[in-house]
Amino acid sequence: MTQLTTEEEWAKVCGDSAEKDVLYFVEVFAAWCGPSDAITSTFRRLKMDLEGRKIKFVQVCADVTDVLSKYKDTARPHFIFFKEGEQLEVVEGVNAPALEKMVTDHIPEGMVDTEELDGGADAEEEEED
Repeated sequence: MTQLTTEEEWAKVCGDSAEKDVLYFVEVFAAWCGPSDAITSTFRRLKMDLEGRKIKFVQVCADVTDVLSKYKDTARPHFIFFKEGEQLEVVEGVNAPALEKMVTDHIPEGMVDTEELDGGADAEEEEED
């Protein structure tokens, strides 16, 4: 799982600068609470099941950008789905069936190009897991 720590990294997820044709599965957490341990097994299973598909799993602290400031004071994780820079859905709390449904409903067709799998952010994610 990649953790985003700057506004520039966040800009690749949402807005006009967002990466195209990729579903972003984003866990937003409060700095004082940290990422959810309860969702780790679901993330790992989905990542293995969807290897090579056009989905990226990321975590971001609500302090990284003002856009996420409404999540700073909650201990409950929020999972936000973005595609083409647009927010699709928000799931509050660890609800694996709802999260899996969002993935299957919104994941783009096709596979990631081979060059993208061999380097870049996906390779860094593998090292962190």
